[in-house]
Amino acid sequence: MKIITLAALAFGGAAWTTSPTALAAEPTHTGGSISGLAGFGTNADGFNFGVRGGYTLQNHWYLGGTIIGNTGLGNTQLAGWGLGFTLGAEAGYEIAAGPVVIRPYGGLGFTSQSYSGYAGTGTYNATLCAEGQYQYCSGGVAANPTYNPTLCAEGVAQSCNPGLNAGLAGASATTTSVAFWVGTTVLYDFAGGPWFLCGDVRVGDAPSLVYEQLIFAVMAGGGYEF
Repeated sequence: MKIITLAALAFGGAAWTTSPTALAAEPTHTGGSISGLAGFGTNADGFNFGVRGGYTLQNHWYLGGTIIGNTGLGNTQLAGWGLGFTLGAEAGYEIAAGPVVIRPYGGLGFTSQSYSGYAGTGTYNATLCAEGQYQYCSGGVAANPTYNPTLCAEGVAQSCNPGLNAGLAGASATTTSVAFWVGTTVLYDFAGGPWFLCGDVRVGDAPSLVYEQLIFAVMAGGGYEF
């Protein structure tokens, strides 16, 4: 009778641990992890790639950091290429959902973007140009003999060119900003193994960037838990 009872309890326990309720009870992993990501998004409308690492606590909270780089070609505003990165800290909460773990998260950090050129708007405004709104650094009817694209890109209004179709077209510049973002990561860890696949969507803002302040990326990748 005891053997039958123990067998029934063992069978019932095994069935419970494989049920959707049990799978949703705990995250699949507690400890450190590192992963690589690659995909596409904003900031020069180009290829994004990066690394994320962190630690999942026993209470399901995730703490970590990330660095994402991006490259790409320009569009109607950007006259050439763009290159930059976003670096920051992230915090999230892991929720087991059947065979995957869903981790909504938020991040705060720093972003830097370099551009090979800007397309002017034809409207020159020295004050706005000096404040870093480079679409106002071209236009007008007379050329500036002291035009210096590097100084103009740094916000020195007297070095900007009010000449027609001039300004920052073709000039290079680098701008930086505080950045913040939110996102969601979905992880699949091969039935409890250390290797996992992941997908990531993030959106945020970098208000001090000159071009494409929006942070948005859709990426996929994989990593290792330890």
